[in-house]
This record gives sequence, structure tokens and C-alpha cells, in this order.
Amino acid sequence: MDVAQFLLRAVQLYPQLPAAIHDDKVLSYKELYISVNKMANVYQKFLGRGEGWAVLSMNSIPFLQSMYALPFCRSVLVPLNWRCSATELAYIIKNAGCKGILVGIELESLWEDIKAQLDFHMVSIYENPTYNPAFSLSTLMAAASPEFHLTPVQEDEPTIIMYTSGTTGLPKGAELSHKNIVSNAYHILTIMNGELENHPVYLHACPMFHAADGPNSHRITWLAGCHVITSKFVPVEAYQLIEKLKITSLFLIPTMINSFNQVQNITTDTSSVLTIAYGGAPCPVEVMRRGKEIFKNAHFIQVFGTTELSPLATYMPWRYIDPDGAYKEFAHKRALSCGIPIPGVRVDIFDDDLKPVPRNTIGELVASGPNVMLGYFKNPEATKKSIVNGWYLTGDMAFMDEDGFVYIVDRKKDMIISGGENIYSAEVELCLYNHPSIVEATVFGVPHSHWGEVPVAYVVIRPGSHTTEAELIAHCRSKLAHFKCPTFVKFLDELPKGGTNKILKRKLREPYWANRSAKI
Repeated sequence: MDVAQFLLRAVQLYPQLPAAIHDDKVLSYKELYISVNKMANVYQKFLGRGEGWAVLSMNSIPFLQSMYALPFCRSVLVPLNWRCSATELAYIIKNAGCKGILVGIELESLWEDIKAQLDFHMVSIYENPTYNPAFSLSTLMAAASPEFHLTPVQEDEPTIIMYTSGTTGLPKGAELSHKNIVSNAYHILTIMNGELENHPVYLHACPMFHAADGPNSHRITWLAGCHVITSKFVPVEAYQLIEKLKITSLFLIPTMINSFNQVQNITTDTSSVLTIAYGGAPCPVEVMRRGKEIFKNAHFIQVFGTTELSPLATYMPWRYIDPDGAYKEFAHKRALSCGIPIPGVRVDIFDDDLKPVPRNTIGELVASGPNVMLGYFKNPEATKKSIVNGWYLTGDMAFMDEDGFVYIVDRKKDMIISGGENIYSAEVELCLYNHPSIVEATVFGVPHSHWGEVPVAYVVIRPGSHTTEAELIAHCRSKLAHFKCPTFVKFLDELPKGGTNKILKRKLREPYWANRSAKI
């Protein structure tokens, strides 16, 4: 298995098809292949086999080129989340031992801040041709050969290190092999709506530095589909691209579906969209249903995964959550499930002793298969805790019903223990989302002198709506046990979000637990 095979197949069979579009720039597969060869020749001057190269860029064609040029070199891509601080990124670069970096347009000042914290020299290549002309990507590629000699690769050699957010400490680098990435592409192709029979047109709405987009989009190249690139997700602009370029496929985070839903007076033709995969967080039923009203021809496919799984583990086909479909009697219940194991991946629920639990019993979700990462880069202790006998321990609390459908109830770290009772924040959040005034909600535990911790909620209300703290607490109490309900509610104009628009619960939670030896 070799990541290079994605591009090699496409250029061999369909050299004239459009491969990438960004603003007014269009590359065919032949042009993309030649440009990747040139970029590989540039990169190979500065790094060797198995060495890391960082990419600090918003979504761009050079980012896409790097996704293949570095595997061509048999080197390792280290994508950086440009929303992180310079200190965090400097740590990642040091930890990964990067030999050089590609710096994207508008991120040069962030790179200067990072560079000031490094105690070693790195080669810097810039997408902006005027920032440092001698080391501009266009200058270096213009002088490079359009031919590149590929050497054989072992499928267990690393090809990408993706750093996960540090929830209790420093970021950890999930080291993914060629086998991991190719296996994941195989797995995705088994579930996508008709993509094998067509050349999909895929909108890179999520950041390419994230597992939700980068590794997931290799299948598009494999099928000689078109990569439509937008630097950042802006719903109105995304609508325009969907209509203009006849987008057929997207991957979204539920908050992004909600952002589409909130755009007023949309008359865009979305009929070309056939598949919307979504994941990264639970999607409230009403948010998903409103999305279906907008994207009428789309099959919504819920997926679950983690960076460490390259990234997918389970999926939920639309037929099981379509409220008007053949399985509509199960629609309400199944809409809360993250689905069944994706073909090629084993999934189970384990107790604290790493033994399988009975159906409908909450335990930790685990997964095994060819998509499980090699380990955490230079962190054998964390690897040993996370991978046991080939099983990756996700840290998600879940149960599997009698039909094999998986339901995630919370992250282990997000479970609130109040007076000895387990409270799953996702359950309370879903209850809040069912209130007509709520656009976004997040729930977490804060310290309490008697109960240990109690749940609280932070919410954003719909424009033009009005509600009160007392009304929202009463709403929850009408549907949930009282001990599960928020003890207070805070109203914000916007909830903090990370690189893929996932709500950053920890940023709201941390101040309440500051200067405490225990976080529960």
C-alpha cells in the first residue's frame, strides 16, 4: 500500500480531467502530477526519507500538492493547525523534528512568531511569491525537474503525523502509515453514495490540516474527482461554489451544517450535492433535518472516527435515519447513533478491565483494523495506554444496541460525576438543542462543595429569539432527571471553536477548575 498510488492511478487513466480548483486557478490531473513531481524534487533537496516537513497553510493547491509530494519523497507530512498559538506550534515542530516548512499566504507573521521560539534552523518555503522571493515556492518549482523517480516503500512506513489537541497536556502526534491512509480510503469508498461510479466534485470545507478533511479526501484523487478548495469555510461563499461548480460531496462538522442552516433567504441550487458526510460531534436531530431540507438530493451519512484511526471507525447510512424512509420506525432512535462498524474495521465496547460488555451496557468504545495508527510519535508510554492487543481505546463512552448500532454517550473526560451519579453531557446538550431558541449549546461540570461537580450550560440563542435561564432549566427539568439539569446557564454571542468548528468545551471549563489539584 502506497499513498502515491492515489495520484498515479488518476493521472494514468484521466490526465485531462480537472483535479483542483481554487479561485480562478484550475489544474488538470496531468498538471497536478507534474507539479507534484516538481515539488517533490524541491522538498528532496532539504529532507530525507522518513523525515518530517511541516505545512502551515490554509486550504490551498500547494497544500494539496504537498499531500502527494511528501509521500513521493517517502518523507512525512506534518500538517499544522494555524489556529493554535505560536508556542503550541513551536512544540509540535520540535517534537516532530521537522526539517522544513511550507508557509501559506497570510500566515507569514505567525511563522515569524513560531520561528522566534525555535532553537534550530529550518528551511522556510513560502506560497507568497513576494514574501521571500529566493525561497518562494513558485521560484523553486520553476527550476525543478518535472520528472521524479519513485522508490519502493513499505506499507508500515510513516507518511503523516497528525497532532491531536492536548486535553490534559502537550499535543500528541498520531503517526499514520501508508497502510493506514490507504486502508481508510478503501473503507470510505465502501460507504459513499455512488462515488465509485462517478468522478466526485468535493468541496474542501473543513481545514485540510485536520483528519476530517486531509486523509478523508484521498479517495477523491483515487477516483479522479475534482478538489474544490476554499481557503476558509464561509457559508455564503460555500453556497456559491456549490451552485457554480456543481459540488457533489462534502464533509462537514455539525456546527457547519448549522451554519448553512442559519443563512437567510438562500435560493442557491444545491441539487448537485449527493453526499454529505458529517461527524466530529453529535448532530442534533433538528439541525440534521433542516440540513436535509436545504440539500434535498443529498444522502447524509454520519461517521465517527478519531485521528488515531486514520480516521474512520463507524458510519450511519441515511436510510436508517431518514424520517420518511423504509426504516422510519427506527429513525428517531437511530438518529442518535453513530452507526455500525465501517467495512474493514472491528468495533466493540469494553469495560475497565478491557473485556467486552453485554449489549446496551455503557463502556469504552474500542476499534481495531489496518487503520489503527502506528502509535504516538516519540511517546511510547501514551501509545501503550492507547493501543492494547491491537485495539485502540478511543476514550469515548458508548453502548451497542441489540442490532449492533453504536451510541456514543460522552467522552470519558466529559462525563460529569455529581453525587455519585454519572451525567453524560451530550444527553443534556441534545435536550437544550430541542428548545426552539437554541442555536448552539455545550454542557460541562464545574466544582461543587457538596456534590463534587454539577452540570452547567453555555448557549447561543437564535437571532430574534428570546429565552431566559429559568426557562431553559425548566425545559431540561421537564425532560430529564433533575440532577442532570444545568444548575446555571450562561448566554454567549458565540461559543469558542477549534480548527474544524468543533466547540472547545475545555476553554469554557478550565477557568472553573484552575488551581485545583483534581479536575473531577
